[in-house]
Amino acid sequence: MKYSDLGLPLDLGAGVLRSGQFLINGGASVITTGLQPGFFVCPFAGTITGVTLIANTSGSIQLDVWKAATGNIPTSANTIVASDPPKLSTAQQSTETTLTGWTTTVSVGDVFAISVTSVSGISSLSVSLAITAT
Repeated sequence: MKYSDLGLPLDLGAGVLRSGQFLINGGASVITTGLQPGFFVCPFAGTITGVTLIANTSGSIQLDVWKAATGNIPTSANTIVASDPPKLSTAQQSTETTLTGWTTTVSVGDVFAISVTSVSGISSLSVSLAITAT
């Protein structure tokens, strides 16, 4: 099967918007704070151009996004969000494209992680980092 058989664009190179996805699931309970299970390894170079959060219900949550070079596991020392963390404030969905102070450059093999810094009333959250390939 080819990409064209799936209706996908043939050009997956520079300038194409892609995304890195995380799903944070607390099951029947509110999501816990701290580092969340799972990592995303970016297979292409690019620039982060936005972040979208979608929760299972209206609530509040604030995240930290960590990024480390290939071969390393990111820690809190590797935060990329500066003083503008992704968040929901008594809402179910949010998209941010003004990433003030963020480190937005992505290299092939960069490893991403998500840490929840605060949460109220949300048991499931989808996090999508919009990354434009370079």
